[in-house]
Amino acid sequence: KSTNDRRHVIYKIVEFDPLLDSSNIGITDWIKIATCIKDNYQDYDGFVVLHGTDTMAYSASALSFMCENLGKPIVFTGSQIPIFEARNDGVDNFLASLIIVFRGNRCIKYDSRSLSAFTSPNMAPLVTMEIDIKVNYAAVLRAETTEEFSIATNMCRNVVLLRLFPDITPQT
Repeated sequence: KSTNDRRHVIYKIVEFDPLLDSSNIGITDWIKIATCIKDNYQDYDGFVVLHGTDTMAYSASALSFMCENLGKPIVFTGSQIPIFEARNDGVDNFLASLIIVFRGNRCIKYDSRSLSAFTSPNMAPLVTMEIDIKVNYAAVLRAETTEEFSIATNMCRNVVLLRLFPDITPQT
């Protein structure tokens, strides 16, 4: 970059009140996050949501379906080790979130004791970060519409995941 290149990162920090333990997050909170993104959508090129890791995959998945005609990245990040601990992963994860994005509706937290806690079992990662950052550009989907960004907030709380298995009974 030349010395004439004067790029600036413009950001805004929004802190919700009260702050939640991520194990207590639900539909009302997902709507609050989506509404905040919608309210600021025209002013920014992307959004980073700092979130506890235990339920991050649920929130990321919910927002991926709530945000319609999305043309900008929404990145969820958190840390396995609390930020106030000397050896934490929060700062690196936050900085990495400014660079990359993952598909929240395809991620699961599979290891609560690892710094590589999330995986996308049914699709290859969009980005791998090692020494080099490698982007799978062929897998990055672009918005194919000119429709205005909107959020769906009419969500049903009466949804359950039922794992089917041999000999499951109708009573189950």
